[in-house]
Amino acid sequence: VFEFVDPDGKIYAGLVAEEDAIVGNPGETKTLNIVLASDADKDGVADEYLESIEYWMWQRGIDGPYDAQADYDGDGQSNYAEYIAGTNPCDATDRFSVRQMAVDEGIEGYIKLRVPVSQGRSYSVDASGSLANADWRQIPFTEDPAKEPEATYLNTGASEVGYRTIFVPKDGSARFYRLHVE
Repeated sequence: VFEFVDPDGKIYAGLVAEEDAIVGNPGETKTLNIVLASDADKDGVADEYLESIEYWMWQRGIDGPYDAQADYDGDGQSNYAEYIAGTNPCDATDRFSVRQMAVDEGIEGYIKLRVPVSQGRSYSVDASGSLANADWRQIPFTEDPAKEPEATYLNTGASEVGYRTIFVPKDGSARFYRLHVE
């Protein structure tokens, strides 16, 4: 997380995936895709989001200021976790999950995942051979199955909201997958 202050003193927080923050060798340049959002109270939640959530709170009769640690919809996820996931903290039916997981008949050797994405977030996929003795490890994936797996993070930009499709290589053994968002 980066923090920026504009000439008028307004503070912005920016999210950058860890691997994108590595500069490299002296003299090299690195382009960083940083999503900026103002965060006047420095609670890690964008001011613009607080404005929209206050409307949702009002619609459901929730009084008081936004509380990141509370669970307004009673679904077991804190309001802050729902902010990160891009789900509505006032709607227990809105959950962060893979929307589609399928073997694409036209694409051999990959499992297709359709995932919800929110602006300024990084997504990764973990796999384990067992749920009983889960040894989760991050695995590479691709957005273009014509290429070899090339990414471990899917980084979203300032305007991305909706769904993206990624392809995870399958190795023939039974595997369990989970989607992770930061």
